[in-house]
Amino acid sequence: PWLPTWFNYGLYRETPEDVCKWCGSPELTKRGLVTLSAGRYQQFNCRECGGWMRSSKRTDGNTIR
Repeated sequence: PWLPTWFNYGLYRETPEDVCKWCGSPELTKRGLVTLSAGRYQQFNCRECGGWMRSSKRTDGNTIR
């Protein structure tokens, strides 16, 4: 069944800013970087709901090997 709490609000925003994928709030606090095999990404914490997410844009131009 479809669960409305699993809806990613960030996919359907008209503005290019990062928003919380859980509640859609733009009230995000930067909380360090997360390193994946594809690169480094900015990590955020939502001040509204407390959810954690990462940016969809890489912070470096290089791929981590």
